[in-house]
Formats: sequence, C-alpha cells, structure tokens
Amino acid sequence: DEAALARGVAPLFSCGCYEDATGAACELPVRSVCLNQCNAPQGVCVRGWCRCAAGFGGADCSIALPALAAPREVDGGSSAAGGAGEGRGRLRPSVFVYDLPSEFNSWTAETRMTASDCVYRRYKEGNETVWENYAFGLELALHEALLVSPHRTLNPRDADFFFVPVHGGCYISRFTRPTPRHNLYVKPRGGAPILGNAHYRAALDWVRSRHPWWNVSGGADHMFAFPHDEGSCVAPIELRPAILISSWGRTELGPRNSTTTMGEHNWYNRRTLPLMYAS
Repeated sequence: DEAALARGVAPLFSCGCYEDATGAACELPVRSVCLNQCNAPQGVCVRGWCRCAAGFGGADCSIALPALAAPREVDGGSSAAGGAGEGRGRLRPSVFVYDLPSEFNSWTAETRMTASDCVYRRYKEGNETVWENYAFGLELALHEALLVSPHRTLNPRDADFFFVPVHGGCYISRFTRPTPRHNLYVKPRGGAPILGNAHYRAALDWVRSRHPWWNVSGGADHMFAFPHDEGSCVAPIELRPAILISSWGRTELGPRNSTTTMGEHNWYNRRTLPLMYAS
C-alpha cells in the first residue's frame, strides 16, 4: 500500500506503467517523450504525440497555423507568417520537412511497450532526463533537429532538400517486441524487413499522392533515414534516386547476403529481393 511504499518497503509486485507514470503502482507522474516536447507552451505532450494549443500545428506544434495558408517574404527570404523561419532570412541549404501522418513517426513512441524503445531520451521520477543508447534513436534525433533548424523552410518552393520523417528502424524492430497493432506472428506473408520495406513505400506513396515535389526532381533531393541493422538495403527500390541516411554504413548495391544474425531480420530472399534497394 501507499504507506508501505512511503516507508521504502519493497513491493511484492510492480505494475507495468504507461510512459507518463512510474513507481511500483504507477503512482508517480513523469514527463512523456514527444517531438521537441511539443515546443511547450505551444503544445502538450501526451504519451508520444503533441496536442497543440489553439493557433499552432505541425508534428511538434512549431507552426503558427496562419503560416500554412499565408506564405510571405521575411528578411529578404521567403518564409511564412509565424512558426519556423519567422524573423530570419532563409539559410542555405534549406530543408522542407514533410508533416506525415503520425503512423509513420510519433505513433512508434506513443505505442511503445518498453520505456527505452525507439527514443534516445526519456524521463524518470522528478522528470530527470535519462539518455538512452537505443540505436534507432537517430530517427527521432534527426527529425527533431530538422524541425527546429534555422535551415528549415515552411515553403517547399524554397527548399533545396525535402526530409521524409519515417521512423522505420523502430517500426521494423517492433516485430520482435509485439504491440497491439502488429507483430511478426500475425503477419505470415513476410518477415520484419519486408514489412518495413512496405512501410517506407507507403510513406513515399503518401508524399507522391499529395505533393508534387518528388516528381519535380525524381526524388534526388528527398532524404530518408535508415538506421536499422541492414541500413538502406531494406529501402524500397523506388528510393534509388533519393538520399538515404544510414548510421550502419550498409549502402552497397547488389550485396550477396544479409549480414544480420537475426533470422526474422533477413531481407535476402528471391521472392522479395526485387522490391529492395539492394537488389
């Protein structure tokens, strides 16, 4: 009971807490992890996703909503009214960050079942920051950095590069740590890399169906992160023209094998190889 906990008596059991609580009985509130912590007070972090205050939007609540419909010139550079880029000239190279549906990025943080999964930082009692060495935290770190970068532009016509924020490494790793929405054992038609390949392709389809910018350059100025063990080998073959960012270094074309020691992460099979960047 609470009195025993207060006396420091070790509990006979402990609860599995949601991200915003800790303690044996989940009795202690803690801060959740969100993209740039939702640029509070412009938004509030709720278990992995941002609930933006009135007048703000975007994945991390960094955009003043009039900016979405009222681009204008700021300090000699084309920016937008409010939000990222206001009050400063356009810096080169400039980057436009797509505001993808949450299923491609923040959903991975919202639904994680292990506190250290998919993030490079989290919070413990007293809201003290805990730094993680989770390999795929690159996705979150890069996404956050570009959202607050002075090189970010809200006007895609000004962009030198386009960043597509898919947290695919985390998504692929989920198939060995089941969540209510998906796991390796209820997807019998393929292993984790095949499903990850399809996940990136779905994001690309979303971009191409809603924006013209991929077709303008043939994808050559579009950036994706691939921090998973096999790097960009699992990328859809459609991303051949794009810029693929990998912390593992596996970027070659036509490799003769998959190097992973985890069978469920083996992407190298004849049936699905034609779908892969590495083919």
